Amino acid sequence: MEHYEGRFVKRTQKTKTRLYEPTPLARFVTERLREMKMRQSDFCRLNQFDQGMLSKIQNSAATNLSLETVLKLAIGLSVPPEKICGLIGRLELHDLVTGAYSTNFQLR
Repeated sequence: MEHYEGRFVKRTQKTKTRLYEPTPLARFVTERLREMKMRQSDFCRLNQFDQGMLSKIQNSAATNLSLETVLKLAIGLSVPPEKICGLIGRLELHDLVTGAYSTNFQLR
């Protein structure tokens, strides 16, 4: 058992108690869902977003997001992907997407 702010926090093999400071992404997503008056379950159902992943994002347990997750989250929250990329410190993902659209592809 560990001591935390006057309480003991028990750790077990199955569950690990995590006491994280909320990430900027966690704060933003939680606030944006509140603004949209949308519950986690509704957001996930409407946007085909994994509810477990959204829960991890809101609890600051998931910070390394895939490009697909970033884009689905941005679309669902009605914000530019650049906003989400900035919040996770991965602006290169946004550059990658915009770069792909600005490239002239030639079929062989």
